[in-house]
Amino acid sequence: MKRCITVGPFPDVAEAAHAAATLRSGGYEPRQRVTEGEVWAGVWVYLPLPTTAPTVDQVRAKLKAGGIDDALEMPGPNDKPVISLGLYSEPKRAQARVAQAQALGLNPGIADRKRTGDVYWVDVDLKSTDGLLNPGDLQGETGRIVRLEVKACPVAESPTP
Repeated sequence: MKRCITVGPFPDVAEAAHAAATLRSGGYEPRQRVTEGEVWAGVWVYLPLPTTAPTVDQVRAKLKAGGIDDALEMPGPNDKPVISLGLYSEPKRAQARVAQAQALGLNPGIADRKRTGDVYWVDVDLKSTDGLLNPGDLQGETGRIVRLEVKACPVAESPTP
């Protein structure tokens, strides 16, 4: 009896292809597919807008004087306006920005940001004697953080007559 599992979501086709090649070298016959899903975009650093003194303009001036001159006002969590201090694909860079803002006496927030887009999954049939796959073995060499899942394959929809 075969069991189908799927591994993903991979943010791009190259990473899915790497995982498929790794599975193929292990004697499997993987199948790639694309779906729409959430893709991790990075770590967002932001400041809630002040409701009392100092004013938004004073905070922006303080940021600029402290070397943060790319801050923008935009909708934040719960659609409340915030001052964005940047979106970072590397958590260490986000932490450096947090430390820079804290050195100015500010208390920034951080949040994972996601976007909707194409994500890639690799489906593979396991034999009844196979255990589950370790998704860590299927990650590429990019050094990026990829949050992979292993779950049952989606059930194929039967065609309607």
